[in-house]
Amino acid sequence: MSKSNDWADEYWIMLAQVYLRKPAGVKPVFSKDMVALAVELHIHPRILASRMSGMDTCPSPRVKRMLERFRAKPRELTTAVKRLRAMDGFNSGGHFFDGVAVEETFEKDFRPAAPGLDITPAGLTILLDLYFRLTPATMIAATPEVAAAARLLRIKPDDVVAVMKEFQLCDPCLTRRRRRETPFTEPCRAIWARYATAEPGELEKTGSELSEYYKK
Repeated sequence: MSKSNDWADEYWIMLAQVYLRKPAGVKPVFSKDMVALAVELHIHPRILASRMSGMDTCPSPRVKRMLERFRAKPRELTTAVKRLRAMDGFNSGGHFFDGVAVEETFEKDFRPAAPGLDITPAGLTILLDLYFRLTPATMIAATPEVAAAARLLRIKPDDVVAVMKEFQLCDPCLTRRRRRETPFTEPCRAIWARYATAEPGELEKTGSELSEYYKK
């Protein structure tokens, strides 16, 4: 969605549903519920998280009344959200987002990185963070951190190893020679390029936050 200074009542209602979901309160920025809502509304999870934080710490009188109302009448909240989702054009840039161009950006991070792959760019970001915590000799399936990452992302340890090998080929500090390209090659190059000029600590912070998305 293109940027706008407007924050519609509809957004508050849908954000309130996530906020009030047990355990009620602010949800991690990349939790499944936050990402699902962000993708649905085409609003970055960090923007939703910022709004939710304000909802928790210093809500406006209108938002405070809305939360009190829906806490007392959860079925009314469910009905209101269903009504919004039934609106013509909801989630497609139609009447619901009248005059607002929907341009996907972050949404792609939560879809397969390439056809036939089980891993997403979000998952590759987590693995890139792991890459800088390991040495080449430990980038093998038997390494506990590799096995743990595979379980978190619900992929095979061998796939984690394949990704690590691709990152080694991207790493200017190593002198690895490519024998052939794999389905992981281009997605790994893209993630490496994204964080190659990032501020120190950004990859670690984002990787940690994204891990919430994969937790059960």
